[in-house]
Amino acid sequence: MGTKWGKVAVDTSQIYGEVASWASSFAGLEALLLFGSYARKEETPLSDLDLAYLLEEGLAPSAEAEVDKELYIGLSRLLGTDEITLINLAKAPLSIIFSAIQEGKVLLCRCPERLMAFKERVLILYPEVNRLRVEALGQFEMSLRGSPMDVEREKILYFLRLLKEETTNLKEMAKLSRQEYLANNNAQIVAERRFQRAVENCLNIGNHIISRRGLRLAEDYASVFVILAEAHIISRKLAGKMADMARFRNLLVHLYWRIDHESIYQQMSERIGVLESFVEEIYKSWVMSKESHSASSTSFAI
Repeated sequence: MGTKWGKVAVDTSQIYGEVASWASSFAGLEALLLFGSYARKEETPLSDLDLAYLLEEGLAPSAEAEVDKELYIGLSRLLGTDEITLINLAKAPLSIIFSAIQEGKVLLCRCPERLMAFKERVLILYPEVNRLRVEALGQFEMSLRGSPMDVEREKILYFLRLLKEETTNLKEMAKLSRQEYLANNNAQIVAERRFQRAVENCLNIGNHIISRRGLRLAEDYASVFVILAEAHIISRKLAGKMADMARFRNLLVHLYWRIDHESIYQQMSERIGVLESFVEEIYKSWVMSKESHSASSTSFAI
């Protein structure tokens, strides 16, 4: 198969056939599930391929991070697309886990007993944790503007919250000295993965708004932010910086052997600032926008 990065229509039979076969020989992987729009057979040109996984028990955190990275790279190469969302079932928010096990199609399961026990724990915990999740999102919005949460904006707020968590953790990484960072391979892996996930949260927000507003479809990741600027949702200056962040994300995922760790360290604070600006502009122009809640606007589906 030729390599084609970006939005690519993935054949469902390929998922069940090639992915299941490939996953069976992936070391450290205990279970892999397909969920989301592809599992429901409701995929659109904007759909990501949603996959949830469980790793073998007892792996060190650094080993988990490496397996996560190699799993993403391997699946991207196999399917010819990087439109993949990978969820670690042991660490994901319970609401996401619940969706994965509720609609998930099992592609690999080395230990059915563990997966069943995991599902049982989730089903027991979900009702209470879902209530806490809604409360937490409300508290997060109140910390931004001090008013009650409108559930129509929950999806955008959810991604913004994830993005804030990533930038908070990246700020801790930025406190390392140059010598400490360059000598610590685990720190480099964690920082790169957090940047990747942060940019992907921005892309999820952008694609969701593009879809809801009926804007022109993005041809690549960088153009997502150009389209948001055209619709006056973010500034053109920020769109240019976010387009650079999208290209940086592609470097981390596909050209990792060309990564310059010194450069990443030197630009870490600047890139964190760009991500924080994205949070601020999206919140002000979209979440707080009265237009997005008017009768003529399409509300967010949770």
